[in-house]
Amino acid sequence: MKPLAIFRFILLGLSCGVMVAAFPHAAATQQAGGGAPILPAQEKSARDYFKSGGTHLDKGNLDQAIADYTEAIQLKPDFFVAYLNRGTAQRRKGEVDLAIADYTKAIQLKADLYDAFTLRGICYGKKGRYEEAIADFTKALEKKPHYLTYNGLAWIFATSKNKKYRNGTRALELAQKAVQISRKANSLDTLAAAYAEAGRFKEAVETQEEALDLLRKQGSVPKEDLARYDRHLQAYKSNKPWRE
Repeated sequence: MKPLAIFRFILLGLSCGVMVAAFPHAAATQQAGGGAPILPAQEKSARDYFKSGGTHLDKGNLDQAIADYTEAIQLKPDFFVAYLNRGTAQRRKGEVDLAIADYTKAIQLKADLYDAFTLRGICYGKKGRYEEAIADFTKALEKKPHYLTYNGLAWIFATSKNKKYRNGTRALELAQKAVQISRKANSLDTLAAAYAEAGRFKEAVETQEEALDLLRKQGSVPKEDLARYDRHLQAYKSNKPWRE
């Protein structure tokens, strides 16, 4: 499974909406005279750590983000969004097993947190745990599909070294849906892999060239990402599907 450094799926945009659920007493605790809500000191501190963690995560300060989310969790052990975002920081740091543990805890606290199924599925895919990855992606597809859900499942079906999991037709169907939702470098990279698995190498080359072009336009992209995309392109030019 490909690393996700080339795109952001941090869920920070959910913070405002989730805070009401995460701090249910906030709306009910009012100042005398009907003023602004007063948060209990402990809950306010957890929220402050959560917001600080989001700021650091957005800037790529992963260690500090993890530390802040950990403080928030210690103050509010049922803070499922803090587990979710700490998992994202762990995943971006390369600590995939720790990320899986955090996503699992978030799901235990909120069973309908379907974004966590997608993110955990990505981690399972990176570990080669394809049965679990497919199960998580399928669960997310049933309730709340994201382009990453389609993209992650398509990548497994297109590139797995285990023939048991490869399905070019299904990979192409899923990858096309991902691109329809979000035409980004990583979704095009997956679509190219799906074309190659289906034996449509001309389209694979054209799509991979577009993916590379978009990646270069992003600016400060790690050299290893550019090199990886180029390796995919060279494989397709040689009429070879990608295996990972």
